Amino acid sequence: MIDWQEIYNRFLQERRTIKLEEVTHRHHIVPRHEQGSDREDNLVRLSVKDHATAHWLRYKWLGKLQDKVAWLMLSGKTVEGERLRVQLAFEKYTIEDRRQVMKENNPMYNSKSIKKSLETRRQKYNGNYHSQQGLENMRTLNNTGGQHTPEAIEKRKQSLKQTLDALGEEGRREKYARVGESNGNFGTKRPGELAGNYGKSKGKYIIIHPDKSQEVFDNLKEALEKYDEGTLKRNRNTEVSIKGGKLKGCIIIYEENINYGNNKNQIK
Repeated sequence: MIDWQEIYNRFLQERRTIKLEEVTHRHHIVPRHEQGSDREDNLVRLSVKDHATAHWLRYKWLGKLQDKVAWLMLSGKTVEGERLRVQLAFEKYTIEDRRQVMKENNPMYNSKSIKKSLETRRQKYNGNYHSQQGLENMRTLNNTGGQHTPEAIEKRKQSLKQTLDALGEEGRREKYARVGESNGNFGTKRPGELAGNYGKSKGKYIIIHPDKSQEVFDNLKEALEKYDEGTLKRNRNTEVSIKGGKLKGCIIIYEENINYGNNKNQIK
């Protein structure tokens, strides 16, 4: 099995001995996202290309998506890198964090605010929490199983028709149908198309079962014929056994195809 840690360390040691005359970057041997310091013993000067390679080696060694983001951005694949960076930021912002923010910023979280709001509504609607029309609408929805009445549906249709008529044909096309050159992605090629290998696998999935037997899928499409996409992606390269479900006790390894897209021009 490839010792990516050894390759990474040897790569940095070799680069320390090279005198660089081009534009250089400071590479943190232990990244800042892992609390790495800015001390000299944790820094090494690298060319832009070598900086990208260093993060790619760390990604192969540890499977940290932060290193993959750095590698993508330094390699010029900024669209894919930015997409992954946003994904990481969203995952870091956990459900519990979002709940806490809602508590702090939600004016209705405080019991006094709730009591004041309800009292205001009762004064406005003669002792009720809703207007007579609102109550009637709720009764209608309850009686129809939550479905809108034919009259309400027709009213919505007429409202939409008036909106579309007011926009005109050109306005509708501009607002709702961004096709051709009006689409921001018009003419954009995928990484695989740029490298001439569009359609090839981005990487293979290896599933190691508790009895040490292995299943190898050359691409995600093959793996999806048997297993759930969310389980595969969520647990790949975590080195932790899956706790439940169809893959209970299994470990998933994902080996990225470095020749996919234009990666082959970046990695030696």
